Amino acid sequence: MAPASSGSTVRRAGGLILPGGTYDPKQDRTYHDTARRECQEETGITPYNLRYIWSGPDGGEYITFAFEADWCEGTPMETPEGTPQIVTWRDLCTSHFAAYYNVLHQVYERTRCRCST
Repeated sequence: MAPASSGSTVRRAGGLILPGGTYDPKQDRTYHDTARRECQEETGITPYNLRYIWSGPDGGEYITFAFEADWCEGTPMETPEGTPQIVTWRDLCTSHFAAYYNVLHQVYERTRCRCST
């Protein structure tokens, strides 16, 4: 999940990490379902009206799918995954995973610009 002006992330030992996880065919019909479920499990927040932004390698062994949401409901709560925080793109782009978040931010901005013209 990518923050628009600000969004939910999880602080872990490695730094700021957007909610994410693995597609589970027993629970998820689509990657949108996976994004919604993982965000809820990791932060207590359930996002709605998810829109695909980008997919690509995460710099490791996984392919990442990024989504944005129009609105969310729920109360942020600490989970075994970490402590949810509201952050900005600047926070992400200066975090431990800055290289990945900078690419994601560039793609997001290009997508947003195309949609508003």
